[in-house]
Amino acid sequence: MESSGKHTVLRHPLFGIIGTVVGIIAFGFAIFAFQSTRERRELTYYVHPNKALVIRQGQASGISVYLGGETVSTDVTAAQVAVWNNGSASIRKAHVLSPVRLVVGQDTRILEASLRSMSREVVGFAIDTSSVSAGIVPVTWDILERNDGAVVQLIYAGPPDVEIRLDGIVEGQHQVRVQRFPGEIRSPSEQVSQVARSYRSMAWFGTGGALFVITGTLLVVWLKGTRPPKGTLAMFLVNVLMLAGLAIYFWIKLQRLPTPPFAF
Repeated sequence: MESSGKHTVLRHPLFGIIGTVVGIIAFGFAIFAFQSTRERRELTYYVHPNKALVIRQGQASGISVYLGGETVSTDVTAAQVAVWNNGSASIRKAHVLSPVRLVVGQDTRILEASLRSMSREVVGFAIDTSSVSAGIVPVTWDILERNDGAVVQLIYAGPPDVEIRLDGIVEGQHQVRVQRFPGEIRSPSEQVSQVARSYRSMAWFGTGGALFVITGTLLVVWLKGTRPPKGTLAMFLVNVLMLAGLAIYFWIKLQRLPTPPFAF
C-alpha cells in the first residue's frame, strides 16, 4: 500500500509540471554560468545624459567663443563620455582592427576635448585632438582590462541633443556597445516640484487618515450607542495623534521647501 501511494504521487500531473519548471530553470542557469565564465571583449561607451548648455544662441551674454579667429554663433554644449572595457578579456592595441574614435553629430565642430579622468595610469588612455574641427576625437590606450577606461569631456558648437557616438572595431566584438540612461533627467525646477508633490501626498495621507479614523470611530459609537472600551479609545487617540502629527510635519516641510517663484 505504501509503495502504491508513492507511485501515485509520482504520476500526479503537478509533479510533472514541477519537474519541467525545475529543468528549465536549471538549463537557464547553466547557460548563464557558461556566458559568465566565457572570456570576451566588450568595448562600451556611455554619454552622460546631463549635458551642460554653456552658451545659448540668441541670448545676451558677456561671453564670446572664438574658433580660428571667428565667433561661434551657435549653442555651445559640454558633454562627458565614459569609455571602458565591460568584458572579461583585456583589450590591447593589437586587438583594435579599426581606429576607435568619438564622433559628434554631423558637421559639428568640437571646440575642446580633454581627458577628465582615467581608471588607472597603466592603461595609458589618450586622445588625439588634431581632428576636433571635423567633430572627431580618436582615442587610444595601451591595455584595457575589465572595468578599465576613462572619461572624456567634449565642448562642441551645437545643442545638447546632438548625437555623440563611439566608432571602431575590436577583435571578437561586432560593434562597440552603447549604454544609455533608461530614465529621465529632470531639471532643478522639476526636481523641486517632485519633492513638493511627495510632501503634499504625505500631508494629505496623514490628514485623510486622521479624518477617516475619527469619522469611523464616531460612526461605530453612534450605531452601537455604547462607549468604546478604554483600550480601544486609547488606540484611537494614538492613531489620530500619529496621523495628525504626520500631516502637520509634511505640511510644514511643504511650506518651508526652498523654491523661487519662477523656474530655474
